[in-house]
Parts: sequence; structure tokens; C-alpha cells
Amino acid sequence: MRKGNTKAFEDLYFAYSKRLYGNILKMVKSTVVAEEILQDVFQRIWERRESIDADKSFKSFLFTIAKHLVCDFFYRQTRERDMEAYLIGTSSELYQHIDEELAYKECETILSAAIDRLPLQRRKVYTLCKIEGRSYEEVGKILGISTSAISDHIVKATKSLKLHYRELHIISLLLALDATLLKVAEGRDPRLAQTIQINDKQHYRWQQASPPVYFIAPAFDGWDSEESCPTGYQIYKGHNFRYADARAAGQGLQALIYFRFGEVMLIYAEAKAELGTLTQADLDRSINKLRERAGGGLAHLTMDVAVDPNFEFANLSPIIQAVRRERKVELACEGFRVDDIMRWAAADELIVGEIPLGAKKAQFVNFNFSDYLPESQPDLSRQDKFAERVAQLEVNANGYIKIFKNTLNGGAEGFKFDVNRDYLYPIPTNQLTLNPQLGQNPGWVD
Repeated sequence: MRKGNTKAFEDLYFAYSKRLYGNILKMVKSTVVAEEILQDVFQRIWERRESIDADKSFKSFLFTIAKHLVCDFFYRQTRERDMEAYLIGTSSELYQHIDEELAYKECETILSAAIDRLPLQRRKVYTLCKIEGRSYEEVGKILGISTSAISDHIVKATKSLKLHYRELHIISLLLALDATLLKVAEGRDPRLAQTIQINDKQHYRWQQASPPVYFIAPAFDGWDSEESCPTGYQIYKGHNFRYADARAAGQGLQALIYFRFGEVMLIYAEAKAELGTLTQADLDRSINKLRERAGGGLAHLTMDVAVDPNFEFANLSPIIQAVRRERKVELACEGFRVDDIMRWAAADELIVGEIPLGAKKAQFVNFNFSDYLPESQPDLSRQDKFAERVAQLEVNANGYIKIFKNTLNGGAEGFKFDVNRDYLYPIPTNQLTLNPQLGQNPGWVD
């Protein structure tokens, strides 16, 4: 066998596999797992065949490998259970729904896609054995390979498919964390809940109404008014919830911010970071002041910023990335983002091909305003229009609202931006007429 004799390997397999399988089964209590570990043992034996010491007990060597693989199995099980328990614990009300959706609506599609990604020979073996139900011997004759090779393909294919299902399951649980507005804000930077309306009976529409009117649901029913909200994320930042201050259009008493101190702090921190002179003292007098004001026990930003896989820029230092992200969070929905992207020349990373999405639609289907009486005294006249507008919303494969359905190829394509042209506006024709020597900006046609 050390010289690659497959017949000798098969003889060893049939000599030891039955007893070894029984011992493994006693430990793992699962026939499927026991079979997988058994095949793993012999696969490792074959891969290490040249290093096997003929003077030592082969049986002891075999059972030692099996023992290590069983220990590895229990270790992985513990890690996976911990992770899954956390995710399920944070989305328990949706867990059963997701499980059923995967099991009944998507099972065949998912399995087919996973099988298609298998190597060609492994895909043939799996299809013949598991889909068509043929025996190993029959498949061996069809494909001209040994039964041990077939067993190896089945074990590896099964592992691959199980890994695919588990990853999909974890992703689905993570997606469940966005399933409601309450879940979206849960455990995240408190400035998110200070930016968008959340139906938590703490976000007001009118605080001094009698009784107070809380936010219940986004104004899908207000598409034809200035209160419209096609995304599901309705803006709370800057909302004047004092009913007595409400006036007819153009007569409101809401204060207007011309320049806010938070912007000054962020400009200061970003400038120091770009110059390479930013210190912890600078962070403490700027960004960390903003974090303290946000509340919620938000940790201070330090100079020791770890690399985050979610950073938006591939070639910038972690501290510059962190400062830019802080600017995005603190100034969200205040009209700064486009200017920031332009001055960073970052449209290729942040705009081109991006598809904007809204909230998860499912939370608003069959939504009844009457369920919220008498706490907030909702206007029940909204119900019919709300239901009509929600029914018209389109979603992507993960259930998020597609913002654009009449542009960007029905929302299937991302934003268009010509990086060789669109950082500059076209020079107006009347200016070119006054001074023909100006010339048009690159990429624009007169």
C-alpha cells in the first residue's frame, strides 16, 4: 500500500472498517456522522501511506486517527451550536419561519445549485447514487472506478453539500436580524435609532397631541405627499414632533441648522488623519465627544483600529477608514454623502453598480393599524391605502424592498456613474457661448 497499491488499500479497508465504524458510532450516536468519519480516516491513511511505519501497530495507528477525528467533530459541534444559539436567540420569532422557508420553498433549488458546483466526476457519482438510487457496484461499472473511490466521492460531496446548507442557514439567520425595524436597530450604534423611525413606542409622530401619537409604520401610503417613504426607513433625525409647532406649508417653526459643531469635529479628525498627525487626544476631543453624546454605552474610538472586512476602501489605513465611517454614521441623511464621495474620488467603490435597497417587506404585509389601539390612536383611514401600496412593493431574493423598479433595468442593475466624466458637471451652454475658450469638461458633449 505504501507504494500506491489500491488493492492492498481495499483489503485493509474491508479488514478494519466494520469494527472501526462500530466504535465511532458508539461515540457520535449518528450513522451519517460515523460513516463520514470512517471515510475520513481511510482517506487520511491513503494520503499518509508513504509515512506509515511498518514496525508499529497499524491497528493502533488507525484507531488513533479515528479518535482525533471524533474529537474534532465534537469541537466543531460545540462551536457551531454556540454560534447558532446566539443567532437564534436574537431572532427567535423568525427562526421557525426561516426553517420552513428553506425546507419547503427553496430546498430543490438550493440542492441543485450546490450539486452543480461539485467537480464533474463527483457530481456524476452523487447524482447516480443519491438522486437515481443506484448501488456503488452499479455506479462503479458505469463510470469505471472502484467502490472505494465512489465512497470517497460520496463522503466529500455530502460534506460539501452540508457545508453549503449550514452556510445558507447561518446567512438566513443573519438576514433575520433585519426582519423588523426593531431588529434593525437592536444591538447597533444608537445613532441608527436616532436617525430612522422605529415602532418602539419611543419615537413620536406628535408628542404633544392628546394622547401622544407614536410612529407605527412607514408612510408607504404617502407616496404622493412630502411624507412619502418608499424604502420603509422613515427619517426621524430632524423631525419636529411637537404638535403645537405644526403649521401650514412654509409657516413651520422648525429651526434650521446652518453649520453644526459635530461637522467641525469630524472635519478636524479627518484632516488630522489624512495628514498622518492624528492622536488619541485628537479623537477624544472630536469623535469620542460625538460618541458620548449618542449614549448607549458606545465605546470610544482608539488609534488601535483593527482591520475590518467591511471597510469600504482597500488601500487606506484602518484609522482613516474608521474616521470616514464615523462621518458616514454621524452625518447620515444630512446631505453630506455625495460631496464626500466626490472629494474622495470614491464613486468606483461606493456608487458604480450599487443597488440601493430598503427594509424587509414581509414585516409590513398584513399590517393592521387597529392592532395598535388604544396606545397611539392611529388614523385607521390609512389602512386601505397602506395595504395597497405595500402590495405594489417589489423585493429582491432576500426580501428587501427594491427602491427602483422603473429605472436601472427594473432595479436589477446598479447605479450608473462614469468615473471618467461624472466627477465634474458639464459647463452650461450659455457660459461656453460667453467664453468659447473654456472648452467642455472631459466626457461631456456640447
